[in-house]
Amino acid sequence: MESVGRGEALKVSVTHVEMKLKGEGGTLLSGFFDWSVGLVSAALSNILDKSAHYEGGRGLILMGEPCSEQTVRQRAKDSETADFIQNAPIPLQSTDCKGVIQWANLAMLDMMEYTQDEYVGRHCSDFAPDDQKDLMSEMAKAVHCGKKIKEVPVCFYRKNGGIVPLLLDTNVSYSEDGRFHHTRCFFRDDTGRRVREARAEALVDEMDRSLSLLDHFMSNTLHFIRTPCNVMTQALDAARGQLDSANHANQSNSMVSVAAKAAILESKLMLDVTVGQLSDLTRTLDDVSDLQRFEQGAELRPVINDVELLPLCHSVMAECALRCHEGVECVLDIGGATHASKLKSTR
Repeated sequence: MESVGRGEALKVSVTHVEMKLKGEGGTLLSGFFDWSVGLVSAALSNILDKSAHYEGGRGLILMGEPCSEQTVRQRAKDSETADFIQNAPIPLQSTDCKGVIQWANLAMLDMMEYTQDEYVGRHCSDFAPDDQKDLMSEMAKAVHCGKKIKEVPVCFYRKNGGIVPLLLDTNVSYSEDGRFHHTRCFFRDDTGRRVREARAEALVDEMDRSLSLLDHFMSNTLHFIRTPCNVMTQALDAARGQLDSANHANQSNSMVSVAAKAAILESKLMLDVTVGQLSDLTRTLDDVSDLQRFEQGAELRPVINDVELLPLCHSVMAECALRCHEGVECVLDIGGATHASKLKSTR
């Protein structure tokens, strides 16, 4: 009433005021009322109540209207809904078509560390880092066209200068005539997701580093094994050549006993098997190296080489001969087009 009387407003309304009034016979009536106070002309004021006019010839009129039970119930529901939104644990705010903040709930204000007066009325881009201002403009255009924004990562400056990472979801509210009303903005703290992503990235980097160290270790290990194998293979090939020469010379020498000739032949067979096993070991090392690189993502490219079949058959027959007893014949038949008699070894 004082603000209207001082001329600060022509009319002031107060709704949903709970009051107790005395009715006829002094009966107390309890209920809710909507009140309004307005200025009237001095003439009307004198007609209504000569004592109600203020200095300057203007008077006030106070009008009250009781609220129906339906109105009271509906206002109670609206109040409960407003309280639910205002105290929701999820940061919420609404903006107009230009991105100016119209309202924010307590969770949003607490997260941004602003008061209602400091936050509401400012543009959303005022709180965005420089590298995200273009993103804010693009989102504002998309929202104005009626598009929804779903889980877009954004960052806002707090009042203390810190940056809070957020996930933004929006939808648009339209008025009854279809015009743009406001944008509803729903925020979620994105710190946990970013921490998890950083940890996962660190784990991947550490795994890559560990695999690189393992690859280096395996390469060195395989090299240290392969090199002696190659040296031993060359040495055994030289010894086998010497035994071949001695065996060839002893075949025509009647002075050499049969036991000595058999010992030389036995030694030659042992050398053949040893060289074959060293070759198998070398190929196994190559397979291990290829498998290791394949598991690390390298492309498997088989290399096709021609194989001399006859030396391979001789190698197989030599190995079989060591496992046979005296007088046992070993025959390798590799097909009808090949004469088996040419691939026969008897011991």
